[in-house]
Amino acid sequence: MASQHIEIKGNETRLAGELRSFIDQLRHVMNTHGKLLAVLDEAYTGNDANGLSVALGLPSADAVTVRLYLDAIKDEINAAQLITFVNRLG
Repeated sequence: MASQHIEIKGNETRLAGELRSFIDQLRHVMNTHGKLLAVLDEAYTGNDANGLSVALGLPSADAVTVRLYLDAIKDEINAAQLITFVNRLG
């Protein structure tokens, strides 16, 4: 596979527009995931579930579960294939 950037403007065809939108949304999800996890990690300093509870407005057990789920998908969100896809087409 070539390593060059492929410019998808999104105005070529309807399908190209949908692809452009998909790429942009995927980039947004990847960026938002990183920001959310960083904020929640800061709120969870010292394994204090109360900080997470306050940050998310959820009971402590639910807040910890949300943080664990976000952490559990970190590898998938940051997978080399996704990063390459977004960088080459984004």
